[in-house]
Amino acid sequence: MSSDARSSAPSPSPLRLCACSPSTVQALDSPTRRLVLRVLLSRGAVSLSDLAAIVTAAPQAATADLSVTDEREAAVSLQHCHLPKLDAAELISVDGRTLAPGPHQDVRDGPLTTRLLDGVCQDVWTAIAAASSDRRRVEVVAALARSGPTLTLEQLADTVDGASAQRPDSPTAEPVDDGAHLATMLHHLHLPKLDAVGLLAYDYGDHQVSYAGRQWFGLDELAEALERTPRAGASNASDSRHD
Repeated sequence: MSSDARSSAPSPSPLRLCACSPSTVQALDSPTRRLVLRVLLSRGAVSLSDLAAIVTAAPQAATADLSVTDEREAAVSLQHCHLPKLDAAELISVDGRTLAPGPHQDVRDGPLTTRLLDGVCQDVWTAIAAASSDRRRVEVVAALARSGPTLTLEQLADTVDGASAQRPDSPTAEPVDDGAHLATMLHHLHLPKLDAVGLLAYDYGDHQVSYAGRQWFGLDELAEALERTPRAGASNASDSRHD
């Protein structure tokens, strides 16, 4: 394919992120780490010193979460902050001071490409990372798509609880005692997180929940994409975590 054909190809849909594992999306919820992986996917093996030089020379928007003034500081920050997270997620391989693309299937055989890493803005990346990281949040989006797009907290809890009970791979590690317990977890944990990243609007006074991500994608297409997100295990202790 010619370079002109590649440059004229449409940008990948941000919802393509949902084809990655949640751990991949979370690890790459950083412009600096996405830049690192883009460099490795483009060049293969790269030394830490060369990578530090590339990062230092990159536009500020590409390293918005990296405050350094020279290559030495960049190398230290990469080595102690960003590279360990990418390595733990198996998105890169580290051999001494040489870095290469990692063994994770999202890198080797999956949807991660330089165009996807470069084509999704930070706000959208953070929103999908928040929604895909917890099965309960996936169920919240699905409930709004099925019965919303606006529900009261009580209606949402009933819809989520009913749908979860019908799933053969119900994600709740600890049984939900009643709708009030689930509503409490949604109110204190999941809805504030989805509100903060711009996917939902949650009115704490009226306990109204509405979809708010239309500037990025439709509710139905988001719910469908999140349902296809690959997961490592059948369960997710979503109601006992606070991330």
